[in-house]
Amino acid sequence: MAVRPYYADLSAAYYDLVTAHDRSLEGDLDLYASLAEPGSHILEVGTGTGRLAFGLAERGFRVTGVDIAPTLLDQARAKLAKAPKDIAGRLAFVHGDMTALNVDGPFAAAIFPFFTLAHVPKGAALRNIFARLAPRLAPGAPAAFHMPQEESLSGPPPPPDQPVLLAPVDGGTLCLFVKERRSRPRSAATTRPWNTSSSRRKGDANAPPRSG
Repeated sequence: MAVRPYYADLSAAYYDLVTAHDRSLEGDLDLYASLAEPGSHILEVGTGTGRLAFGLAERGFRVTGVDIAPTLLDQARAKLAKAPKDIAGRLAFVHGDMTALNVDGPFAAAIFPFFTLAHVPKGAALRNIFARLAPRLAPGAPAAFHMPQEESLSGPPPPPDQPVLLAPVDGGTLCLFVKERRSRPRSAATTRPWNTSSSRRKGDANAPPRSG
């Protein structure tokens, strides 16, 4: 499974800023923390820059975070290097493909947050994920998957000139636009090319469309 361009360049640099403003993520840390007892080991697939992994570690969980995007893992590991020793000692970040999951269990719970599973089309790739996940879970362990609601994807996207995010950054403003949205009802995969611009005092730096 290849790394989507969205997670490999400019958008990756602003990943934490975008997730911090995404209201669909409100309360997700509390939900995932409720799946297992503090002190137990949680597997996070699609860990990104470690937003949830660090939050869970602060609550006493041990977390193994897996991601296929090196740019995001680099950020997670940079945070790890600066984290208090007791928090850092509960965390491990692993580069890996969720369709060929290869981490040691057993885990008390597994989480696939922030639409992680929505990047995978139905079929062999999706079956591989569950086949690789099941033997790594302790008996009775739950697994949670954050998926987009179909009705939210079937309607028209926002106007292309209307930003869906305006956030201060680097002395300017990060502007995020949805160029188009394509929904495939028979597939778990969702594609949304974005236009991202970082408006600075001396002009605009526009990035080309990217998939996410």
